[in-house]
Formats: sequence, structure tokens, C-alpha cells
Amino acid sequence: RWLTYEGKIKKALSLAKKLNPNNPRAYILEANIQHKLPFIFGGGCKSAKPLIQKAELCFNTQIKANSIEPTWGIQSLVKLKKACPY
Repeated sequence: RWLTYEGKIKKALSLAKKLNPNNPRAYILEANIQHKLPFIFGGGCKSAKPLIQKAELCFNTQIKANSIEPTWGIQSLVKLKKACPY
């Protein structure tokens, strides 16, 4: 199934990041995919860490700005950080 849906998933994530590069949820979703992807296909913590760091940076920026942006996704970020500590 991955071959069927990979292009659609990556296209949607790319569009989400293009529309709002400061939206941490797009990076969280992409990091989750990379983390669960087998190492043979380029997945794992090594490829997920930059995305986790970018998502964390985006969340920190939103929180510091006292933004009214939603904070859903923080729980997923915490789980990813535990799975791939840096």
C-alpha cells in the first residue's frame, strides 16, 4: 500500500508546509512517517530528528508569541522526542 499512497501523502505534506511553513503539525506527521519507515527505505530516528527539531522550534515560537494558534500535536511531539532523543 505504501507505493500507492506515498506520493499522495508526501504531496499533501509538502503543500501544507508551503502554505504555512510555521505549522508544526506538518513536520510532526512527516517525522512520524520517517520514524516508522524501515531503515532500508531511509527511515528511522536519524531522518526523523531534523523534522522533530523543526516542529519543536515552531511550537516554541508559537508559544512565545502568545499566539492563538492551536496546540494539538504537542503530545505526538513528546512521544517522538522520547522515541528519538537528541
